Amino acid sequence: MTIRGKLLLVATAVLVAILGLTSFTYFKSNAALNKFLTQAGTEISAHGAQNIKSLLDKSIASLNAATGAVQNAYCIQSDTSHEAMTQLMTQLFEKARQDGVLTLFFGYESDGRFADGSSWEAPVDFDSRGRPWYKAALSAGRGSVIFTEPYHTPATNSTVITIASAVYGSDGKAVGVVGADVDLSVITNYAINLRIFGSGAAAILMENGLAVCHPNEIYSLKANYLTDSDVNTNLRSIMRRVTAGETGTADYVNEGEERRTFFAPIGHGFFLYLFIPLSFVDSVVSSFTTIMLIVSVIALLLIGALLFAVIRGVTHSISNMRAVTDTLSSGDLTVHFNDNGSDELAVMSHSLNAMVTSIGEVMTKIHYESETTSHQAETLAALSEETLASMEEVAASMERVNGLVGSASSALTRTDASVEEIARGAEANAQASTRGAEEAEAVHKSINDSVDIVGQAVEALAGLQKDAVHNKALVEELNGAVESISGFVNVITSIADQTNLLALNAAIEAARAGEAGRGFAVVAEEVRKLAEESACAASEVHKLIDELQKHSGRSLAATEGIVSSLAFVANAAATQGAELNHSLVDLESLSNAIQDIAAVAREQAASSHHAASEMRGVAEANAEIVASSDAVHTSTQETTRAAESIATEAQKMAETAEALQKLVRTFKLGDTKALANQ
Repeated sequence: MTIRGKLLLVATAVLVAILGLTSFTYFKSNAALNKFLTQAGTEISAHGAQNIKSLLDKSIASLNAATGAVQNAYCIQSDTSHEAMTQLMTQLFEKARQDGVLTLFFGYESDGRFADGSSWEAPVDFDSRGRPWYKAALSAGRGSVIFTEPYHTPATNSTVITIASAVYGSDGKAVGVVGADVDLSVITNYAINLRIFGSGAAAILMENGLAVCHPNEIYSLKANYLTDSDVNTNLRSIMRRVTAGETGTADYVNEGEERRTFFAPIGHGFFLYLFIPLSFVDSVVSSFTTIMLIVSVIALLLIGALLFAVIRGVTHSISNMRAVTDTLSSGDLTVHFNDNGSDELAVMSHSLNAMVTSIGEVMTKIHYESETTSHQAETLAALSEETLASMEEVAASMERVNGLVGSASSALTRTDASVEEIARGAEANAQASTRGAEEAEAVHKSINDSVDIVGQAVEALAGLQKDAVHNKALVEELNGAVESISGFVNVITSIADQTNLLALNAAIEAARAGEAGRGFAVVAEEVRKLAEESACAASEVHKLIDELQKHSGRSLAATEGIVSSLAFVANAAATQGAELNHSLVDLESLSNAIQDIAAVAREQAASSHHAASEMRGVAEANAEIVASSDAVHTSTQETTRAAESIATEAQKMAETAEALQKLVRTFKLGDTKALANQ
């Protein structure tokens, strides 16, 4: 069977397995869900009945507490007045209100009076002894709690039931009945909202078959499942089991719909039953099966598409491998397998491509190497013949070399003696050069000291020149100060003249004033005298300043001459220092040259001695060359014989390479040149 057939067989087997698994799952899930539904419904009904009983028990507990309080009032306190009982009922009602009690009351056995805890005032002719709850409580006896049939109150739009219990005195006679109206809204709402997996409904029945509550309000407090004629026989028989206090489950048909009911007794004459359409189970199973079918179809389509892709890919890969294999069998190594993809066939194709490429490269290299070997063999044969001819020429040349080496040995002996004489002359020259270098160094030191002395003189002259310039500036400043003083003296002289003139004018005016101006005339005379003295003093100072200006002029001229002379001397000293420095540089160059000559002379002497030593070594080596030439001549003859053998073997290798090329040409290769160069 082909691979394609095997894959199709696998796809068919997967399809059959999916269909079988879906069918098996449908039947098993239907049975399992029915079983689980039965268990869950039974548990939910029992648990719901217990919760409803707990709610009723709270109201009964409130009633029993009120009954005990009234009995205590009769037997111990002996306060049984209407006001006391009304107050007691009011207190007890406030406590019982949270348990769903709408009102709490007491009916007297003695006169039928009515004490209500909710402040309701009974009519004057109201006699509690005639009420049904009163009669039922007395009939039930001591310690019993009776329940009346529930009724609807439009005022509160709720379902109410009356519970009552008889009260007995210490003498054992009934003294009255304690009763309570209880709101059943909490219980009925709880029952109506009871569901199984979010589906179905619930109802509460009384022992006589009356529906206390029903999901359809039309049936609440109206329908009786034991007496109504429109109830089918199957459902009626189930309701008899319910009111009989059984706990269980049963199936029935209502208006063409199959249902499953679950029932359990609540207690106190109440019973709970739940029902759920069996179509719910079928819908859940159908939905689950539909999902499985959809998943199966999707899985089948995915598997089919995957198998189709796999079959197509495998078939294509195998066809390609077969075509490439046929081509390879003909010796064509240029083809390749299709290795696109990441499956096993692609990996195998990749490995085969690597193998074919490796074989092609090997064959290409063999082809190239065979050609190279053939060429090398031919070249080696030609070189062997050339080597043979060359070796014969070498033998003849070695004989000539032996003769030349002998002549060279004699010449080397004579050269050795000449080199010894050159060495002695070079040694004497080196000693003379060394002495000249030492004398040049002494001269260099003397000139260097002279240069230092000249430099110090130049620096001293520069300092003197600087001081002379400074003195010249001071003399110029002094001359300027003298001129300023002369100006001040001229001003003083002018002031004295004006003062004298003013004094004369003052004396004239004083004379005109007569006796009154006498004192002023004396002062004016004194001022005039003082002005004349100031003018004389200023004249003397002016003369002194003129003399001082003459001396300052002569000092300034002398200072300028000194500055010029010092500048000339400093320039001359600097020029002489520069020439000495230049001479020092030249002398230093001469000293260096003499030292270089001495060094060269020493090196020449050393080289001469070394040359003499080398010449002796050359002579000795020449003797060894003569001996080696004889050995080379012998080796040349042996090499000639080996070259003849190499030529013969090279011819055989060329023939083998040609045969190998013929074998390689049977294969078709790629770019042999590119592959061979790798």
